Amino acid sequence: MEAGYVGRLRTYIRGITEYPTSGDARRLRPEGSSVVRFTLGRDGSLKNAEIEKGSGSPILDRQALQIVRNGKYPAWPADAWGGSDEHTFTVTVQFVSP
Repeated sequence: MEAGYVGRLRTYIRGITEYPTSGDARRLRPEGSSVVRFTLGRDGSLKNAEIEKGSGSPILDRQALQIVRNGKYPAWPADAWGGSDEHTFTVTVQFVSP
C-alpha cells in the first residue's frame, strides 16, 4: 500500500514535468536531474518542498521545485506510515532538453 502510493506520486510528477520555457533555458539548454524532498500531510496537502540534490543547474532546480509545489496530491491510505500526520517523500525530476 505505501509502495503503491509512492509509485503513484512518482508517476504523477513525471506526468506533470515540463522542461522550463525561460529564455535562459532555451539558450543554455541544461539537462539533468533534481532530487526534491517534500512533505505531505495525510490529506495530501503539501507542507514543505526543497531540493535535496541539485542538478547543477539553478534553472532546472527551480523548475523541479515549482512542479512539486504546484502538484495536487491525493490523501494517503489510512493505515500507511504508522498513522502519522505527515510523511516526507523524495522524487527525482529529470529534464531532457527538447
